[in-house]
Amino acid sequence: IENAQELRNIFTAIKQDVFIGNYSVEWNKLFFASIRHVLSEQQYVDWIFKTSFLNATHNVGAFEQKVNYKNDNLESYQEYIHEVKPFRTTVREYVSRYDTPETYASAATDFDLPPVYSVFDGRANPVNSSSTEISQYPWKWWADNNAYSVTAIEVYQQGAGYNTAPKVLIEGTGTGATARAFISNGKVSGIQVLTTGSGYTSAPTVTLVGGNPTISVQAKAVAIIGDSQVRTFDVSVKFDRISKTGIYNTFSQTQTFTATGSSAVFLLNYAPTNDKSKITITRTSFATKKTQVVLSSEYTISLYYQTTDSYSLLRGKLIFNVAPTKDDTITVSYDKNVTLFDAVNRINQSYAPKAG
Repeated sequence: IENAQELRNIFTAIKQDVFIGNYSVEWNKLFFASIRHVLSEQQYVDWIFKTSFLNATHNVGAFEQKVNYKNDNLESYQEYIHEVKPFRTTVREYVSRYDTPETYASAATDFDLPPVYSVFDGRANPVNSSSTEISQYPWKWWADNNAYSVTAIEVYQQGAGYNTAPKVLIEGTGTGATARAFISNGKVSGIQVLTTGSGYTSAPTVTLVGGNPTISVQAKAVAIIGDSQVRTFDVSVKFDRISKTGIYNTFSQTQTFTATGSSAVFLLNYAPTNDKSKITITRTSFATKKTQVVLSSEYTISLYYQTTDSYSLLRGKLIFNVAPTKDDTITVSYDKNVTLFDAVNRINQSYAPKAG
């Protein structure tokens, strides 16, 4: 027999066979003696409390949106409880309870594709993008958040002999992506994404059409997709604290360019930050000598990796929406991208201890 059951049998025999008749009061004495023994060994016991304590439940009713501020009647309820309860009884806890659930005008999903039972097949069939259920909830949540948009288009073959900028055709599983090409010295120097589109499950095909090339060396480009509705994060640890001094002595850079009039792309010496609030661009007109600040909506920053002898270096380029006028002076001041920094640079840039 188990120890717990054996102890229970002993107490049952004491209560029903020993402490009976005139000895019944001894059972009460034994009970309270046991309680005192427990409290002598354990100061706080959650299952022992005086019966003179009571829990008061305040039924508030249903949730409602009041037009004007109004106090609830909890204070009146507390006064009523103190009036009707026995003198030595103490209220242990007040609980306000609403008797009507509040509706939740939204939904939650884990973005999966649960199977559907088919009476015809007599089994559960999987659901995919071609199933009829994909336009119904909960499967539509997966379809609405499954695809990507076009975040960038990189030119991997610049071509030659272009007189005008070619048109950019984007074909794939999604829709809505548009882009614009720029040329410099007869070559396609860059492509700016105008609208990112949506619904792309794989990288679309990019074709450059037109431009009246004098020789048959066609430029080629590849699309990069990203910006998924389902957010993910990638955490990495860099063990690059190998020196007392950092790689860079300064965290910002200023460059000056002279516009050619035909190119809207300017290569930067360092990869800039993605935060445009830390980038300042001015344009000085060659004709009027007036300097104007270039708005953040008038340009984009593109980051790319340049590989030399198996070493990849993060670089950046400035792309104007409209190519600056010939001989205009472009001045760019920007913070370097934190990806370029080692541990010492990151500490010196971000760590600013204060007294206190």
